[in-house]
Amino acid sequence: MSNVIPVNLEDTNEVRLAGEIEKPLEFSHKTNSESFFKTSIIIKRLSGVCDVIPLIIPNKVVDNMIHIEKGMFVELTGRFQSRKEDEKINSFVFCKEMWNVPEGTYKNICSVCGSIYLTPKFHTTGKGVSVTYVSVIAARKFNRADFLPCICWNRIAEFARDLPEKTRVCGKGRLQSREGTKNDIPHTFYEISLSGLMRIEDKKKKGA
Repeated sequence: MSNVIPVNLEDTNEVRLAGEIEKPLEFSHKTNSESFFKTSIIIKRLSGVCDVIPLIIPNKVVDNMIHIEKGMFVELTGRFQSRKEDEKINSFVFCKEMWNVPEGTYKNICSVCGSIYLTPKFHTTGKGVSVTYVSVIAARKFNRADFLPCICWNRIAEFARDLPEKTRVCGKGRLQSREGTKNDIPHTFYEISLSGLMRIEDKKKKGA
């Protein structure tokens, strides 16, 4: 069996965020001759709750910004991905572009198209709210792929619960951070909270 991941031109993993830089840049790692730095961005929701999203920023983006410091407001585009480090899976947004925006500017938009990976997990909360956890795999170049954890609520959760593996889907929503436990240890989860989800074949029929 081939280990090559087929790259589908419809696969999408796009993130646009705006918010406040949480802390000074730190060196993350170096690949070949390029250095990468890390920090986090604070994004306030309409409810007042804040999501704190880790960022990985290539040196060329840092150079274009001249300086990136704690407390400054920026907007950026990139993709949501994960990287194994010290036997742990770290999730972050890989930054492609970044620019300054006025103080108090917040934005959180995610778009994803790919295939359902693993069987969706459905449950109902104590208050009767339907929740489904879905993993979407979005292929990219060089035999790589992003595995994107997503959470759906209410009617979208009811729709997603029965989607079989490998179903092609497109979704939109926001990237969120959530505190919980993993193996009885406090853990911060990063996931896409979907406000819309559609099978790609249904999307094509609708556009026909």
